[in-house]
Amino acid sequence: MRSDSPKRRWIWASLAGLLLAMCVTAAPRRWYSSSCTGSGACDGDGVCVQGYCARSCTGSDECGGGICIEKHCLAPSLVCKTAHCADANQCTIDLCNPADGSCRHDPASTACDDGDVCTIGDECIDLGGGQAACKAAAKCDDGDPATADSCDKVSGVCNHGVP
Repeated sequence: MRSDSPKRRWIWASLAGLLLAMCVTAAPRRWYSSSCTGSGACDGDGVCVQGYCARSCTGSDECGGGICIEKHCLAPSLVCKTAHCADANQCTIDLCNPADGSCRHDPASTACDDGDVCTIGDECIDLGGGQAACKAAAKCDDGDPATADSCDKVSGVCNHGVP
């Protein structure tokens, strides 16, 4: 059989048609909801953002049902699995609404650490308006108004000198 025979062309055309049909009908991976460990693991021009495949966007209308967060499309259910709502304030409870990716930061009534060796009793204080901060008492206050209390900011050692 010659290579250009009608039967051979029909076989190749059928095979090519079958492959094309498989490519067209295969369900595309929803790349804004797939987990990944690097950008090479994402389909198309997707990039790995905090462990999930995402594509760049300027608005949620470009995300096919996802949400555009920090210029990347993510599925609403995955937005809250990322550090999207973390505000780095130890005195707030960071909450995320999985329906729209909106964040809320509620004041926490817990102990905290203000990072100052010269304070004690550090605790979170609600400042109102969704704001909270870590406040503490001076470690070296001996309660005696006749002494000048001070604290060494490096060692945390108290001094109670006479003024």
